[in-house]
Amino acid sequence: MKEEASISFGRVTRGRGQVFVSVSVTAPDGALASARNGDREGRALPCCLRALGPDEAVAYLPVLECVQTLTVEVRDERGELLASASKRLSPLGARLSSSLNTLRKDERAEAIRNVDQKLGPASLCLQLAAVVEDGDHDVLVGELGYDCFDEATAISPVSVEAFDLSGANVTRVACALSDECDVEGEGGLMRRRQRFSLALTQGVETVAVFARLKEGDRRSDFIVVEPYELGQLRERTRLAQSSVAEVEPAEGPDALTREAELEAQRRSLGEFAQRPTFSIIVPLYKTPRDFLDQMVDSVLAQTYPDLELLLVNASPEDDGLCARVEEIVCSDERVRSVELEDNQGITLNTNAGIRAATGDFLCFLDHDDTIEPDALWWYAREVSLHPETDLLYCDEDHLLDGRLIGPFHKSDWDPILLCAQNYVCHMLCVRRSVVEGLEGLPGREFDGSQDHNMTLLVGERARRVAHVPRVLYHWRMHENSTAGKGVGQKSYALEAERLAVQSHLDRCGVKARADVGGRFEGRCDLRFELPVDLSLLVVVQRDKQSSDADALVGQLRRQLELAAADVDAEVVVLDAGADLAREVARGHAAASHVLVLGPRVTAPPEGEWLPDMIGPLASGMAGCVGARSVFESGLLACAGVLVDGHRRPKRVYPEYPASKMGYYEYNRLPHAASAVGSDCFAVAADDLASHYDATLGDYAVVGLCLSLAEEGRLSMQQNYVSVRVTAGLRTAGASAEESGELACRRELLRRFGFRFVGSDPYYTPDVGEDNLYFGA
Repeated sequence: MKEEASISFGRVTRGRGQVFVSVSVTAPDGALASARNGDREGRALPCCLRALGPDEAVAYLPVLECVQTLTVEVRDERGELLASASKRLSPLGARLSSSLNTLRKDERAEAIRNVDQKLGPASLCLQLAAVVEDGDHDVLVGELGYDCFDEATAISPVSVEAFDLSGANVTRVACALSDECDVEGEGGLMRRRQRFSLALTQGVETVAVFARLKEGDRRSDFIVVEPYELGQLRERTRLAQSSVAEVEPAEGPDALTREAELEAQRRSLGEFAQRPTFSIIVPLYKTPRDFLDQMVDSVLAQTYPDLELLLVNASPEDDGLCARVEEIVCSDERVRSVELEDNQGITLNTNAGIRAATGDFLCFLDHDDTIEPDALWWYAREVSLHPETDLLYCDEDHLLDGRLIGPFHKSDWDPILLCAQNYVCHMLCVRRSVVEGLEGLPGREFDGSQDHNMTLLVGERARRVAHVPRVLYHWRMHENSTAGKGVGQKSYALEAERLAVQSHLDRCGVKARADVGGRFEGRCDLRFELPVDLSLLVVVQRDKQSSDADALVGQLRRQLELAAADVDAEVVVLDAGADLAREVARGHAAASHVLVLGPRVTAPPEGEWLPDMIGPLASGMAGCVGARSVFESGLLACAGVLVDGHRRPKRVYPEYPASKMGYYEYNRLPHAASAVGSDCFAVAADDLASHYDATLGDYAVVGLCLSLAEEGRLSMQQNYVSVRVTAGLRTAGASAEESGELACRRELLRRFGFRFVGSDPYYTPDVGEDNLYFGA
């Protein structure tokens, strides 16, 4: 039989990052040719074989700095070898052959150069989608697809590897991010699509990515990615916060438009149903004259005129400052000075301004910062539209040497995030009557975090909190400011922050201890207590794609014994298709709280998961708590769920490095979320029974969170806890409708459609869909 098949090699040429070799193959009907490539030690290297005609093919492999051995084989239908031939290709030999063919203008060599692009998509099609920086290495994100003619090829294991120019395998971790096989067209042909990630070793500049089926079918494809391409893809996936972006000043037509907008605001004042007065309180202490003048000018230029500016001067020994304050007071009747005998600290100095204020609202402004000319107009507009508003805040940026940089676009009111960091921060505005209702004004122990403390105090009592999603405040960066050198410049502020948060927890009855600098430097870390009567049920969901449950159950039981020996805890395995709420109520009615691990989870939660997941529930801080889910490559699968105007729930930060902070630490700190993911979540057993609806399918946990929100209860994204997940192969019908996903989504929208209007309240509306990590 071997005489019936023959293989010979022809022209060798190079194209874009690839070596092309023409191959002549003579074989009987039904026989198949395949190719493989290896280095001197026999380690597999990328290569592909494409047919050009009945007896002609071309093999192509990456341009590497090592000797490669290309082997082509012909096998019959039973898999028996009919013919085999090998060709050794050195880097120098391939380059010289290619140069010679180019000089000769060899038509056959030209015909096979870059043939992979000329022939169109290969039977297995591979493409790179993103390059994500994760510390000292890159993570490649790509997609592959191929047609499946039978079930075996539909579920065949896929190998994806990366190689550098030396031929070394530089794959640190490879894993699937999603894996789907759907029916396409009327013929019943299936097509498999897999999205994958490759974590590379450190320092790789040029990479060849090689994908192949590991069993039966020998289809394969590879791509070579040059350094400039890696750089371009990295840049596309960087968050805006990764670089200090400068805000372009309004010039030309933009400046005219801005002035027209301000003039329109001045003319609109008669339309306001209410005209509140704002008392802007500015404590002064050794204030540089130019900073003072810029701050005052920005206040007096407001398009909303109903204001008083209170300059609380704590530097009576500074004759120049005192004289300048007097000049400012004489220049505008809306300015008053409050003279102190000495500096009593920022909190007590601010208190003096509060006592002197006569406005309906108190606004707090630092002596070296500035505000936009329409800051108060937007605040007044909010109060006019919503008279019950008791607390307001806005977005901000940084002022550096006259340039506006680093905008901070904030979420709406989030009392959970506020316990970790003072994200409200500057231009805090509170109703004066609420402050007057406090049991005395704060003391000097809150110096450095006085605004954070005031936000917590008023936030507990506020009927309504308004976030104005516009950059209205400019925080000056200089050598003595927190903006310039960070919170370490004012280390005393850390203890004040801890005290402010701990006092808030105590007032609200939350059984937790506030630490600073624990799991996240410079931020408050809540250490929750477990209830003494806790009866915990841990549910491990499994489906046909899940890994074996026995090992996971054993690990969970050992963790529970070590973490809380006195906790009544039970671990059970349930089918992922079962009605979770019904099964828990029927067989485990004694449980007070339930922790659920979804079918994709491969290992127990990481971190101090028992108090972090159950503590917020027991304390009443949250109605549902969800953990982050992370792929083996270190990329996030889910860090919360967005609910906005796009009519479908979306994951937060998909494919973002779990090690990174995210936009202003959103990926690392606990915060409120419209909904949490289904891979790992915790809920009180009573709430599971009354709010979880299994008929919503994949959206059941989203429905649970939205149902709790209707009662005014928060869902918490607990980013201190993570679970490892894998992407199981999902097979579906010809459409989302056949798979049931569309029907479940329609039912979710029918019940909670009002939640899918506008932007998600817990994610800034100003970081949009063009941001890769906004939501999938």
